[in-house]
Amino acid sequence: MFVVNIQIFKNPFCVALLSLLIASCNASTDEKNIKTATPISNVQASKTVESSPVTSETKDQNTNEEIKAVFDENLRGLNEENLEVAMTAIEKNSSVYEQTRQLTQKLFDTYDLKYEINNFEVIEVSQNSAKVRITQTTKKVSGPAFRDNILVAINTLNKSDGKWKVLSTEVESVKYLN
Repeated sequence: MFVVNIQIFKNPFCVALLSLLIASCNASTDEKNIKTATPISNVQASKTVESSPVTSETKDQNTNEEIKAVFDENLRGLNEENLEVAMTAIEKNSSVYEQTRQLTQKLFDTYDLKYEINNFEVIEVSQNSAKVRITQTTKKVSGPAFRDNILVAINTLNKSDGKWKVLSTEVESVKYLN
């Protein structure tokens, strides 16, 4: 059994790092204009329906949107303090999955924090891996002493069983706001 010392929450960097790890690359909640397919119900079988070719640019956009969706859902889980939803972004086979889960629950029990992603940049992407840089603002709504902060981090994601998951996070910088 993993026991968390509550002293970790008095160290702003540990809390910031933890919040970044569990909120890795949450994308902003801005709406995207995503085209949906419209059923063609009144087209006769003899007519040819033309479709747009799938280009590498379209595939890249779709991949970026898939990755962003992971962080949108994670951000929602963190802001709602819903552990199950928040953990959906983290790779279950990651060596830190269970520790992250336990620390996230302790974080929810100790603080009410507001998470926001200010910048989301896909740095590189291949068929089964991606690196994403985020800038994330974390502010205390209620709870004990906490230093609001802006984090910049690079997140590594893997695609497994058709789903993108965060494998690791590397903090580039932390700027304290108070």
